[in-house]
Amino acid sequence: MKIVCIGSFNRDMVYGVDHIAVGGETILSHSLSTYWGGKGLNQAVALARSFDGVYMAGLVNRREEAVCDFLRENNVHSDYVAFSEKPTGHAIICVDKNGQNSITVFGGANQALTPAYVRETLANFEAGDIVLVQNETNQLETILREAHARGLRVAMNPSPFQKELLALPLELVDYFLINEIEGCQLTGEAQPEKIIAAAGKKFPAALVLTLGKAGAMYAAGGAVLQHGTYDVPVVDTTAAGDTFTGYFLSGLARGLGPAQALEQASKASSIAVSRKGATASIPKLEEVLAFDKPESIID
Repeated sequence: MKIVCIGSFNRDMVYGVDHIAVGGETILSHSLSTYWGGKGLNQAVALARSFDGVYMAGLVNRREEAVCDFLRENNVHSDYVAFSEKPTGHAIICVDKNGQNSITVFGGANQALTPAYVRETLANFEAGDIVLVQNETNQLETILREAHARGLRVAMNPSPFQKELLALPLELVDYFLINEIEGCQLTGEAQPEKIIAAAGKKFPAALVLTLGKAGAMYAAGGAVLQHGTYDVPVVDTTAAGDTFTGYFLSGLARGLGPAQALEQASKASSIAVSRKGATASIPKLEEVLAFDKPESIID
C-alpha cells in the first residue's frame, strides 16, 4: 500500500510573541525561526515518521528544489513534486507564551496545480492506496473525482475551511479529519455529538473529530469511539493537528483498527505540542510506542 499527500509546501516564518496581536495592535517579537512547512508537507512527514511508502505531490518555485532533499531526509518520496514560476507558498506564524498560535498563509505555487498534473500523479497509484488532501491547494474537485475513479481511498482535512468546499463532491471522501470549528463549519452544528450526527446524515465518510483538551472522536457506520488527551507541557501547537492526521491514517495503513489508530494519533499529537516547530516537533513511531502515561489521560 502507498499513501500520496497532494498538498501544500510553505516556508514557515515563526515569530515568538508574548501574546497574539489584536486588530490595530503592534507588538514586538522576541524570536524568529524559519522552517519548511505547509499542511501538506507537515502531514506527509507525520505519515512517513510512522509508515514507509509515503509520497508528496505539489508545487514549489523552481529555485526551491532543495525541498526534495528535505523530503527524502524525512522518509518521504519526492518523485511527484513539480516546479512553478510562482513563488513558493509561505506562512507567518505567531506563537505566544502559552504555545497558542495565529497563522496567515500565502498560497503562491500551491494554487497552481493543473488537472493534467493531478491525473499524471494519480496514475501512479492503485485501488486501495490512500490520497490525502487539505484546502491549501487548488484542483480539489479534480483530485476527488480522479482518486475515486481509480479506487483510491480519499482522506480530507478541509483546513483552512472555506464555504466553497461545500460545493465539492464531498460524497467521494472516505475519511474526514476535522477539528471542532471545522466540524461546525461543515455541518452547521456546534456540539460534538450533533456534529457527528449531522455529518453522518450528509456524508458517507468516516469522521475523525479532534476536540482539543477533550480528546478526539471517531464515527463510522453508527459506531462512535472516543479517546482522551495526555497531560503534557504545551510549548507550540503549530503541527498538532497535522501530526494527528498523519498518525491516524498511517495507523490504518499499518493495519490498526480505528481505536488503536485514535490512541496512537492522540499520543503523537501530545508529544508534538510539547516541542517547538512544525515538522521538527513530529515524533517518530518508536517514540509514540514508548509514550505510555495512562495516569495522565484526561477523559
